[in-house]
Amino acid sequence: MANTRFETFSFLPPMSPNQVRMQAENILNLGNIPMIEFADNPSPDETYWKMWPIPENTTVTSTTIVSQIDSCARRNPYALIKLSGYSPSEKMYTISFVVKTPLDAS
Repeated sequence: MANTRFETFSFLPPMSPNQVRMQAENILNLGNIPMIEFADNPSPDETYWKMWPIPENTTVTSTTIVSQIDSCARRNPYALIKLSGYSPSEKMYTISFVVKTPLDAS
């Protein structure tokens, strides 16, 4: 699975937690809805990943998003985890990238 490429940034080395936080801030600053998704054994033709819930009763910040990504990684250590931003005005995903792989899940 190491050579499989998924979404934006897949040609780059894994992101640091700070880089993930900065991308999460970018998603929020654009007014997009952040979404955390995961899949144990994805393939390029599998477009539907499982959703990880982001708490509804809290203010969503980049820190909240990174915390939920870490929670998802702890519960699903063998899954790929991606962060996506959905634009309500454009009615489409504007960004989507893998933030954790089974090799760097902690």
